[in-house]
Amino acid sequence: MSDIKPKHNYLQQSITNKARSDKFVCVLTFPKALQEINAKYSANVNPNKIITDRLQFSVYGITVPPISVPAVPVSQYQQTFNVSSFVRPAYGPVSIKFAIDSEYLNYYVIWKWLNIMNDNLVAIPERKNNGQFLANYASDFQIFGLNEYNQSVIQFYYKSCFPVSLGGLTYSYQNPAELNSEFSFEFNQLDVILQ
Repeated sequence: MSDIKPKHNYLQQSITNKARSDKFVCVLTFPKALQEINAKYSANVNPNKIITDRLQFSVYGITVPPISVPAVPVSQYQQTFNVSSFVRPAYGPVSIKFAIDSEYLNYYVIWKWLNIMNDNLVAIPERKNNGQFLANYASDFQIFGLNEYNQSVIQFYYKSCFPVSLGGLTYSYQNPAELNSEFSFEFNQLDVILQ
């Protein structure tokens, strides 16, 4: 056994300690276009405060997508060998499940983000794209995996994210449970960083 300890192991850990699925934190920043919309529709309130409040999504579930670099079969000498393709296929969308707050602010901010990319009344973006889609409409999203002491030990960093769908709502007089929804986002790159 090696006596080398990882840099991030600031506590003596038991080998029976395992990561838990309910130990995570999500951090999302808003793109330029959404910040401008919030300021425009909230001229009498500090726009930074509005953005901060709407960032609190009450997220309770998210899945980190699988990562793959597939193999390619190569035939040589009447046999087939597998070698790496050195290609990372496009990731699929990531879904985030969240509980809707009593003022619907967290639901509305995702709805507005989708709406600035395709306005529900005129079916065009609310602002000119000018070839700057990522700069105007995309943002970064981070998930921090926590240990049993709620300290960050791993970071999943999604780059150039933008929402592609927002889940429907089901109202019912027969079910007084919390109202939940989900939204999906696409992204271009994923980096995994051990803290």
